[in-house]
Amino acid sequence: MDALIIVDFQNDFVENGSLAVEGGLSLTGPINNLIHFRKWGCVIATKDWHPEKHISFASTHGTPVFSGIDLMINGRDTHLTLWPDHCVQESHGAMIVDGIDFKSIDLILPKGCDPEYEFYSAFRDVTKTKETELLGYLKSKAIKSVYVVGLALDFCVLHTALDAVEYGFDTTVLVSYTKPISVEGANRALHLLQENGVKCIMEAIN
Repeated sequence: MDALIIVDFQNDFVENGSLAVEGGLSLTGPINNLIHFRKWGCVIATKDWHPEKHISFASTHGTPVFSGIDLMINGRDTHLTLWPDHCVQESHGAMIVDGIDFKSIDLILPKGCDPEYEFYSAFRDVTKTKETELLGYLKSKAIKSVYVVGLALDFCVLHTALDAVEYGFDTTVLVSYTKPISVEGANRALHLLQENGVKCIMEAIN
């Protein structure tokens, strides 16, 4: 059985959002078509769902956005990139983009809910010590292969796919159903994905 994982397709990550990815809104139709392209074992949509004062917010630390900070998280030295406030729980920016067919989504998976943990991957936090329910859910559905799309290619899509292959899933990123924050980030992400055994399909499949 195959799963489709739609990563963080939320208002704050598309045009006019606080952490907008260029061209993000253009994925709405293609992702909807992909949902209906075939019968999936399950369709999962992840969403950043941060409390105010989240550890990843530059405003929490009083430092410039996109700067870095070194912290001790759960006993591990961790370097974080600090972002503009985004996807604050119950805010418009945290909502999944209008136009996505919610009726066909089997699980909406929040991540980053704990103020002290940063999540890029839909499976676990950046220290790899705190997990979401995703792994257990996929196992309960007898999923063997996952297809990953959404935002952004060079952060949350990348880390979700890397964790999926590490957990033993046959993993594919459908690149034309993603957008990167930067061209440099996209090139780095594609290199890392392929280096770690993730298949990257560049063309549309529907």
